[in-house]
Amino acid sequence: MIKLFQILILRYFNLTLLKPSFVNAKFRHVDLRGVDLSYSNLRQADFSYADLSFGGLRRRDTNLSHANLERARLVRANLFQANLRRANLTRAQLEHAQLTNADLNNCCLISVQMNYAELAGAKLGTANLTGANLRHSNLKNADLRRANLTDAQLQCADLYGADLEGANLTGANLGGAGVTSARLRDVNFASAILRSSDLHYSDLRRANLAHSDLTDADLTHCDLTGANLSGAYLIHCDLTGANLTDTYVSGVDLTDVIGADFTGAILE
Repeated sequence: MIKLFQILILRYFNLTLLKPSFVNAKFRHVDLRGVDLSYSNLRQADFSYADLSFGGLRRRDTNLSHANLERARLVRANLFQANLRRANLTRAQLEHAQLTNADLNNCCLISVQMNYAELAGAKLGTANLTGANLRHSNLKNADLRRANLTDAQLQCADLYGADLEGANLTGANLGGAGVTSARLRDVNFASAILRSSDLHYSDLRRANLAHSDLTDADLTHCDLTGANLSGAYLIHCDLTGANLTDTYVSGVDLTDVIGADFTGAILE
């Protein structure tokens, strides 16, 4: 109760905490809108259903590792460089949140709302983003290696230079997304929607694009060596300059494909 009272006093006077410790603290359902908790040790704290909108949780010294933020509201919160490793953010609301260079490795982000979030340079390795809403988010140079993005919504997201090696994007929607110069080796795009997406100069070696929708997509100068395009929709898909060596292209209508050289591809 004392810690909660301290927080409420700080909120009332618009003050900032100076490296306090709230390890294992309970803030369930607490209204913390606008409170600056930057530099605090909040490891394993319970913020489930709490409202931290417009608050500050920035910098690496802000430790939210293993914290419970399930269904917490963090709209427009500042989490720049924050440590959220292994935190639970299931169904949390982070629309327009600032998460540039934040550490979200191994986080549970199932059905999280992160549309329009700033995630440039964020670390999301092996994070569970199943069903996440990342529409219009900025994921430039983000680390999403081996992340689970099954059924995630990434329409119009910016993934320039992002590393998604080994990630699972089965059924994900990347319509209109910018995925240029990205590392997409061994990514599972099975049944994903990539309509009008821009993937030029990306590394798609051994990627699984079976039954994906690549209508009007730009795959110019991509490396698709060993990739699987079986059953994919390639209507007006631009493959100019793409490397299709050992690429599986069975069950595909190639009538309207643009600029593709299937020399070395496996056509069945």
